[in-house]
Amino acid sequence: MGKNLSPFIASMLANSTDVGRTIFAASTGVVQNPMLEILYSSPAFRSFRFDFMLYPRSEKEALEVQNIIDRLRFHQAPEVLKQGNGFFLVPPSEFDITFMYNGKENPNIPKISTCVLESIDTDYSPGGSFSAYEVPGQAATKGGTGMPVAIRLSLQFKETEIVDKSKVLQGY
Repeated sequence: MGKNLSPFIASMLANSTDVGRTIFAASTGVVQNPMLEILYSSPAFRSFRFDFMLYPRSEKEALEVQNIIDRLRFHQAPEVLKQGNGFFLVPPSEFDITFMYNGKENPNIPKISTCVLESIDTDYSPGGSFSAYEVPGQAATKGGTGMPVAIRLSLQFKETEIVDKSKVLQGY
């Protein structure tokens, strides 16, 4: 009977308190198996994060960087339907992302299915302190004085369809 009860007594000691668990582990050299299990219920949509460091070196490049950020922010936002008195939203734009190498699709990186841009994070002081271009005597202008020297752009995409085994075999 003692042989049958010993695992339960050991379990009781191992679960008693933090001190009890520590003493049990130190004296026996083992810890209790938490018997963790995962119950599969459904697949999840895959997410992808892309981080970019942008360093515009001229006013022309600064304007392009701002246009890229503005365009991404626009396509990430939903649209409010005016005929529904603001009660309905049109989902944001969808993106088809392709990884290219030498003008052709790169077979070394798995494909991504159609996505939506879940979030866009723009850090205008990635080094910890804000630094901007300045033309002495000039007020802040778009792409000119006041333009950050560096910008970190983080994009979080989520696929709009489940990738199953057949899609994986197709390179997704």
